[in-house]
Amino acid sequence: MPHRQPRIANEPAVPEHIMSWWVGLLEGDSEGSHPVFGSRLQAKLEEQTLVVTGDLPSEAGRRDLERELRLVAEGRQLQIQNDTTVAPEGEEEQGLLEQTLVAIYDEELHAKLAVEQVKSNPLLRSVRLQILDPQRFGGPAAADGVSRQHVAPTYRRDVQEAVAAGKFVVVATVDETDAFILRELLDEDTRSRQVLVMPPIIAGSAPRPAVATSGARR
Repeated sequence: MPHRQPRIANEPAVPEHIMSWWVGLLEGDSEGSHPVFGSRLQAKLEEQTLVVTGDLPSEAGRRDLERELRLVAEGRQLQIQNDTTVAPEGEEEQGLLEQTLVAIYDEELHAKLAVEQVKSNPLLRSVRLQILDPQRFGGPAAADGVSRQHVAPTYRRDVQEAVAAGKFVVVATVDETDAFILRELLDEDTRSRQVLVMPPIIAGSAPRPAVATSGARR
């Protein structure tokens, strides 16, 4: 049943890109799925009621959503109908496999924003992140050195050519059970030109990068 969301004192701020998505939805011009929950969450405006449905991965995720809805409703003549549920824990065992995804960007700003979105996503529990900056590499040989650490042979040429062409490349490695969430975020919400998905490997078996990069490990 629709109701107003009470504001909680000293509530943590919601990242700007998430609030922008909600504002776009209310104004009828949002693009893509929710920046964190992706296609698991559906939302639509029915007259003065924002109806939200979906199957969220955890209670923590639902609390994050409730905080977003409180802030969205603040200062607006808006009712909230939150019909989301929490999915039961899956049977996939974590820590056995890890998976690397590579996203290619035209601009450094978009690559850095993508890294921030990944780091702030509460559904991604542990992510190793790097940005391959073409201005900090000594040509294709350096790009080849990094790509051999992370990228399957099938895609190494794509990474080399992207860096040589002045593109910015984000390399992100997660537990294999979180790879779908990461792929959806990089593919739909970060203005990437292309996302390359490596096959899963045994966790911890990939060597660490041998050359300097910009970026950080979360």
